[in-house]
Amino acid sequence: MIAAGGLSVTVLSFVKLRSESRAKDQLRQQTKAVQDELDAERVRTLTTTQGALASAAGDMVELAPLSPLDRRAKIDGIRRDIVQHACDLVKSDAPRASYFRLVDGAVPRRLEHERSAKRNRLDEPTSVFIENGDSDQDVWELLESGGDRFVLDTQTDAPDGFDRSKPRAYRTYITVGVRAKGIPLGLLTINSPEPGDLREIDRASMRVLARLLAAAEVLAMGPQQVNQAMNSRAGSGEVSQEAVTINASGEAGA
Repeated sequence: MIAAGGLSVTVLSFVKLRSESRAKDQLRQQTKAVQDELDAERVRTLTTTQGALASAAGDMVELAPLSPLDRRAKIDGIRRDIVQHACDLVKSDAPRASYFRLVDGAVPRRLEHERSAKRNRLDEPTSVFIENGDSDQDVWELLESGGDRFVLDTQTDAPDGFDRSKPRAYRTYITVGVRAKGIPLGLLTINSPEPGDLREIDRASMRVLARLLAAAEVLAMGPQQVNQAMNSRAGSGEVSQEAVTINASGEAGA
């Protein structure tokens, strides 16, 4: 009986060890599969990001040597491409990217929809942002600073000034001020229906795209228009006088 009992214990121990070994092997395989998928996702993300940013930078290279008249003729295509890149870069299944431009000479200041791109969405941008208006006054801080804001969930962490009573087709968004040489130009924004659809890497991509867009907008304005805009801002104390001179090629002079 003792021998039989000892054999039973040995068999049970062997079965237990085999089960634990098999479980460990399965865990290792699952871990490797997850790691391989993460590595593949990083490669896909880097490839997509680099491709989009290289394309946007290429547009800038082509724009720079053109005459002011030809730059203005090209700028709408660059706006369209950058907004499309913003939409393409995010992993969300249903993003919508938009560019709102500051309306020249409007009093009070207004930001109106200029371009948008979307995927698996039927809704269209409807907002018109009016300074000191009734809703969404948080955008003017971003316009003045050129900063960015990533709201994970509009129902729980929307900023002050965000109109929570307004019906919206999204729960998460990233917005970046488009601004160059002290000149406020507009807002580049992307949103998606569900919290978690957007990521920090999307925020970084949006910042880069917004800066490329700002540079393109300034190039398209031409030296005289840029000087007027900068002098206007300098007159209000928001731009240093040292930064106001623009030479005939459209480049900033010290």
